[in-house]
Amino acid sequence: MDFSPRHSIGVNYGRTSPGWLLSPQYGKNEDLFEVRYMWRRNRQFALDLRGRWRKDMQQLSAETSRRHEFDLYLRVTRGFSGN
Repeated sequence: MDFSPRHSIGVNYGRTSPGWLLSPQYGKNEDLFEVRYMWRRNRQFALDLRGRWRKDMQQLSAETSRRHEFDLYLRVTRGFSGN
């Protein structure tokens, strides 16, 4: 969703029960919540920031504990043109 010119934000939530595998982004037995922000200054420069929280819904018998993860991702893109 664009909330200002050249600024956008997105929210993503997914929940997958044990035994299901829908895509690489949504693993089995997992709750996922993600927030993304993108700023495109112009055609040559962009900034992309993402925060992602994952946690196991149930503790599987082969695991010693439930997984809780947070990761932060930052990408800066700089384009080059011949002009």
